[in-house]
Amino acid sequence: MRSIFHYLLFSTALAIVAASFSASSTAKDIKVVTEYLAPFQIKNHDGSLGGFATEIVNRLFDITNETSDIRVLPWARAYRIGLSRPNTLIYSMAKTSARYDKFHWIGKVKSERFFVWGLRSKFSQPVNSIEQLKKYRVAVSKSYNSADYVKNNGYRNIHYTTRDQQSLGMLFKGRTDILVSSELVLKQLTMSAEFDFSQLIKLADVPELNNDLAIAYSQSSDIELVQRFRLAYKHLEDSGELQRLRDRWQVYDDLPIMSDPIKK
Repeated sequence: MRSIFHYLLFSTALAIVAASFSASSTAKDIKVVTEYLAPFQIKNHDGSLGGFATEIVNRLFDITNETSDIRVLPWARAYRIGLSRPNTLIYSMAKTSARYDKFHWIGKVKSERFFVWGLRSKFSQPVNSIEQLKKYRVAVSKSYNSADYVKNNGYRNIHYTTRDQQSLGMLFKGRTDILVSSELVLKQLTMSAEFDFSQLIKLADVPELNNDLAIAYSQSSDIELVQRFRLAYKHLEDSGELQRLRDRWQVYDDLPIMSDPIKK
């Protein structure tokens, strides 16, 4: 079995190399756009860009022998560029049904589960249904899919923000009552803002927002380039390197969301 496994890894590596040599001899003008979102994309002490997802992306560029040009932008701007500019890689982005046909999906970063959160001091009694929460003031970043969720599901007092950090600050300062987030991202936000995560409580599941955070190329990208990056991602999976990165960063799936249609 081990020899078969090694053969498959070797075959994948050969396929990547062959695809790289068969690609156009002129270098692709590849751009990469992202945002700061710990622990996926973080600013290192020396000012460089790091994080779990960034390490995956850097390895994809190593394997494909391409050069990355990563720009950290506000998410709304990064998303607009990812939609419109050819040969643009964007990460880490929620792989929603609305976005599925608008991008070429390379691979998963993490499966996420979303909740409505509030302060324990305000919600001392259990919440019986999510309908109870729709009367409260909710803070959401206007460029995230959580903003579409609250807008389309009857929340009556919505406060739009430009960043998740702003939403969290409004909650702790008593200017809003609830917010929507995954647990890992919210823990990282509270830690960086020096708030106490133990003061927060999960009030309700939001299954409509459960999704895969993923890496993708713009729809107008060179399909040969896309295929090479998909092969590179598969190599990271098959070789165990992706799992070692997960173990080092302690980033694991919240739950299995769905099988990836790209692999079907």
